[in-house]
Amino acid sequence: MRLGDFAEHIATIRGGWTGYHGQRRWQGALEMPVAGRALMLVETDGAAFYAKTGALPPGATVVDLLLRGPNPDGSVQVMLRAGGTSCAEARIPAASSAAMAIAAETMLRTGWVMPWAAAPGAAIRWLTLAATDVASHRNGIWAVKPRHLAGLPESWAAALSRGRQGRMRD
Repeated sequence: MRLGDFAEHIATIRGGWTGYHGQRRWQGALEMPVAGRALMLVETDGAAFYAKTGALPPGATVVDLLLRGPNPDGSVQVMLRAGGTSCAEARIPAASSAAMAIAAETMLRTGWVMPWAAAPGAAIRWLTLAATDVASHRNGIWAVKPRHLAGLPESWAAALSRGRQGRMRD
């Protein structure tokens, strides 16, 4: 889904599944051709949680997805990090974590919300942006430039204009 009139570049995520103390873990790298930022979105049945990364330099940034559980309620904790500074977290059904599918290489278009991982009842999507489309604020917080907010759905405008992480509102 294209969100707005953002600069377009192609980013790539490469990596694979590993074990980590009995948990499922995916490790790899997000490779950006230009400096930028990213928003990671973890969607479950009925809820979506996002986290924004810090500044991403051109080149590779570490991406780490950990599926931790099962928890007493039968769910699994999803923890997604990029660059070691941000973390999108959510709970998904345990059956979804076992079925989580991620390609070894995924192309991401900047300015587009792109699917990355999927399972029944859960999905992970990325929005990558070039640094020219964002304004940096104190403490590493960023927002898209105001000219890009017009015409965005309300939930996306809120997520892209404030805060570091949170829940997407309908």
